Amino acid sequence: MSSPPTTLTLHALVFVLCGEHFDAAAAVLFTTTLRAAGLPVRLVGLTGPQVTAKHGVRLTCDLTLGEALPLAAQVRCLLLPCSAALLSEREVDPRIVDLLQQSCRNQARLIISQREVLGCASLAPHAPEPSRVTLYQDTCDLLYVVQGVVQELTQSTAEAYPQHPPQPANG
Repeated sequence: MSSPPTTLTLHALVFVLCGEHFDAAAAVLFTTTLRAAGLPVRLVGLTGPQVTAKHGVRLTCDLTLGEALPLAAQVRCLLLPCSAALLSEREVDPRIVDLLQQSCRNQARLIISQREVLGCASLAPHAPEPSRVTLYQDTCDLLYVVQGVVQELTQSTAEAYPQHPPQPANG
């Protein structure tokens, strides 16, 4: 079994946005599964390095929003484990709007639990193509989504950065 190409770390980050009352189960499942596959996943704290998610679960994030913004051009997948209402409350912070819009412009895969999230002010002007949006219904459904993301990111990176350069034809 081969490991994912190391170039993935430099060219394809996965961000999981974490905020107060966000879905911790989805964030943890997504993060642990992708990290086990060798993908560079970063929990991004929208309100600081630690957040209290649904059901009082406290998460320590890898990056704050301010630290994540300079890396936005490298984001190839973004999980928003929250409702449209929660995201709308956070949109008062222009950095969140900037991160979401940059990710959409870069055609990052957007993974959401509610289609209404696409109607939020930060996403509407830069709505991603429908093929770049994945909707999950619940945590069980998210497991299948995560497996697809692993395959998509490892396959696209392997194609873009082959382990072995093509050999010249003998002739």
